[in-house]
Amino acid sequence: GSVTVALYQFQSLGDVASFYKVEGAKCKKKWRKKKTIGIVVGERTNACGFRSSVVADSQDPGPDQEMAASANLAASTPKKLRGKIYLGIAVRESNTTAYELRVIPAARKWQLIRDGRGNSAPTVLGSGSGKFIRQGVGVRNNLLLRAFDFGSSAVTLLAKVNGKKVLAQKDTRAGTPNGRRNTLTIERPG
Repeated sequence: GSVTVALYQFQSLGDVASFYKVEGAKCKKKWRKKKTIGIVVGERTNACGFRSSVVADSQDPGPDQEMAASANLAASTPKKLRGKIYLGIAVRESNTTAYELRVIPAARKWQLIRDGRGNSAPTVLGSGSGKFIRQGVGVRNNLLLRAFDFGSSAVTLLAKVNGKKVLAQKDTRAGTPNGRRNTLTIERPG
């Protein structure tokens, strides 16, 4: 089972400071209303990623990781972009590899992306839609993503959105993601 290593409730600025930018030229983090972390995507920037202070052991070639987060669009999100924005979390993330769970709240869609090691392009492991994905500005979607290999070569994936299991499968292909970070992500496609 899972062991909680860190729990960020954002009741202090220290929790916000525990997240470090790993992607995006003009990305900023804010302490919003003294209770959440806000990520602002700047002009001419499509994606932002902020990793938590928890990083897997460098000796583990395939760390077991789980991340959960509540994500929502802020009222300051331009109306013309709200229907395109992905909110997500990633585990086993590095500059070149990750498993990433994304939701597009306005479209009530989700995707699980695998960006494996090597030169292959990222692939969609699963996708779907449903009314369980909450729409609206300020409306939270609870995301959970787990990638455990239990010391084997097969990675067992579990993805949930608002408590609904959207994907549970084994990834046995070569080049499974082996990054050490877990990350909050946001993307607004060009």
